[in-house]
Amino acid sequence: MNHGISNHKIGPEKVLRAIAFFSLVAMGVCAIYVARRPGDFSVSTAQIRATGGYFTFEFLLFGLFYGQYVWVPRFLKRPLHVGLGFAQTFLCLALVLFGLFPIWLPDLGAAAAFNVDNMAVTIAILGEAIFIGNVCWTLLQPQSAVRPLVLATEKSTEPPPLQATLSPEVPLQALKSARLTRFRWTRWLKPENPMEKFGVTAIFLVVGGGAISLALPESRFLVLWGGRNYFLAMGVLWWICAIPFAAFSLAYWLHAGRRSAPYDKWLTKVHLAVTFVWLLDFVRIVTLAQWSLTSRLPDLLMDSYTFELYVILGAAIALGYINMRRAPRTTLKPLK
Repeated sequence: MNHGISNHKIGPEKVLRAIAFFSLVAMGVCAIYVARRPGDFSVSTAQIRATGGYFTFEFLLFGLFYGQYVWVPRFLKRPLHVGLGFAQTFLCLALVLFGLFPIWLPDLGAAAAFNVDNMAVTIAILGEAIFIGNVCWTLLQPQSAVRPLVLATEKSTEPPPLQATLSPEVPLQALKSARLTRFRWTRWLKPENPMEKFGVTAIFLVVGGGAISLALPESRFLVLWGGRNYFLAMGVLWWICAIPFAAFSLAYWLHAGRRSAPYDKWLTKVHLAVTFVWLLDFVRIVTLAQWSLTSRLPDLLMDSYTFELYVILGAAIALGYINMRRAPRTTLKPLK
């Protein structure tokens, strides 16, 4: 029995997440290489630039696949077929690697249809087709034949040890002190409230920016601000990206009275998602700014991209304000 359980610990969603993360890293490495050689028009630089664009699409695609495998089973309240999930995962991964051939081995003598764009579309269509087939197969199975999916959000009916030992007459300050003595850093690995979710992301960006500043101190990226061009180190850009997440984390912490408040979970996820969209759009605009060094991209177009960045950030601020307004301060609870 133990062997059977251990074989199912790594599901298709974890492999999809790893592929999306690998695509993100590959995209970043290609962007760094191209940015450090703005005037290089060699064949190798063109190949790396095409590889970066290819992995950008794959990062978005496998991020979509991962999101589907996380939320669709929760919506259906039953797990999808693991075999079909792994078939979609590894078949798409093989096609991703196969799609690099037109970039790095253009002299294979293959047909003109064998190009990067067609391979990306093929991966998207084939992956979605297998996923839809997996969903249809799951829905056609009898409800009794499928093991119900136990969500991580379901709470146990057994009272926690702390609540079992403390009487209702215990003052709130004593309850807070008792819980603070049992503070565990592991809860930051699985953040639950908005302060922790935004705080973990901010810490990751700050630490990552420091590591990149030490590893690549001479890397510079072009940033358009106020109609002027600035060249900033990559680590500084990471720290700039961490500012909104740190600000939102601090705002939630202060609004909750330096405690943990039961904010709306769905609205918190939307707020976090919109902030991540701002982060991805910031990376996209910085990448376009590097390409503008070797192209004739109109300044008006770059200004519209910058305005788009402000709009997304404004939407994130509005969502944070709405989320705070919907959580009355009288319902605050102590930190775990």
